Amino acid sequence: MKNTQKTEILHLIDIGNTSITYGVATKGRLTRLESIEINDVPEKVKIYSKSGSKFENIIIISSVVPKNSNFIISELNARGHFKILELGKDINVPIQSKYKNNSKLGMDRKINAFGAVSSKKLPCLVFDYGTALTCDLVDEKGVFLGGLIIPGPITSLKSLLSNTALLPKLFQLKNKPSLPYGRDTNECIQNGVIQAYAAMTDGLIAKLSKQFKKKPRVIITGGFSSFIGKIIHSKAEINPAHTLESMLALYLNQNK
Repeated sequence: MKNTQKTEILHLIDIGNTSITYGVATKGRLTRLESIEINDVPEKVKIYSKSGSKFENIIIISSVVPKNSNFIISELNARGHFKILELGKDINVPIQSKYKNNSKLGMDRKINAFGAVSSKKLPCLVFDYGTALTCDLVDEKGVFLGGLIIPGPITSLKSLLSNTALLPKLFQLKNKPSLPYGRDTNECIQNGVIQAYAAMTDGLIAKLSKQFKKKPRVIITGGFSSFIGKIIHSKAEINPAHTLESMLALYLNQNK
């Protein structure tokens, strides 16, 4: 008898407050990762979909912005027949948690914690640099202990520029090596934000590591992970794909 099992093409969509991360996975491996605009999601899914009886396109969505996920789902349904799964609704995120109200814990934080647990390298600290910088603790037994929510680099930058009279109103942080200080206004802003968050990260790693009996694994992810990862002094894994890899692990765990 012929093997009629279809090859699954997984489209992983992580919807954050500022950006959307899109990835494609086949045969249990992430093969594409990029940051895109919300209106580009349907076209990206169309480009990387495979048609025919041998393939099944499955869309997995994690979102902290319900109106954006509803928009994307509506647009995708209008363009084709996809199997769409929302994490937290169609797929449960099975983590043990000491959070006071687990229903209020952000889906992105739950998924990052699940990824840490599924790797079996515990305890773990996960820093996720997005609109907010979140830092979460997972103990030796895989229990989510809690964490921190801090304004992210771009959020802090926007606040600085909007509340000062003489600083430029438009400014884009650059991912490039430089001195740890600035010699003009733009350099002072650039290095001020990046160096401050790097120093904060080092300080938090040192402080929060004391909550565990042994030295934790540290994961740094999110849009600014490459910025920060270049200049921190602490030992850490810089992995911009951690959230999408965790989403993939969650789907595979459900379908064992």
